[in-house]
Amino acid sequence: GIRDDLVTGVQTCALPISATLAIQLDPKPTAIMASNDESALAVLAALRRHGIDVPGQIAVTGFDDLPSASYSAPSLTSASVPVSEVGALAVRILLERLEGSEPDGRKSHTLAVEVQERESSKLAFSAQDSD
Repeated sequence: GIRDDLVTGVQTCALPISATLAIQLDPKPTAIMASNDESALAVLAALRRHGIDVPGQIAVTGFDDLPSASYSAPSLTSASVPVSEVGALAVRILLERLEGSEPDGRKSHTLAVEVQERESSKLAFSAQDSD
């Protein structure tokens, strides 16, 4: 992952206006991690309108690795979610609940998420690799 000291200020932005507000912070954030790729693409557009260099001034990442993430300029770093595994797990949990073998539903499940490193966070990952 990205080192903690590379991320300051706003860590999650859901709307382009959040990106606009983020660049007014002092100190400015070094990274913005959006809750999904659609929001991250809107953040990229907002930062571009304000003349902010991504990733030179602020790195941007998304979550869900939409196909459009690789076609944006710069291409968007995103976490890739194993959708088929999520679906299979959801069905299994539902069936367990219907059968009564999972009465309280308080179980934790962990699935691997893979980061698709692209241009929008290139400098952040390069700094991490140099340590």
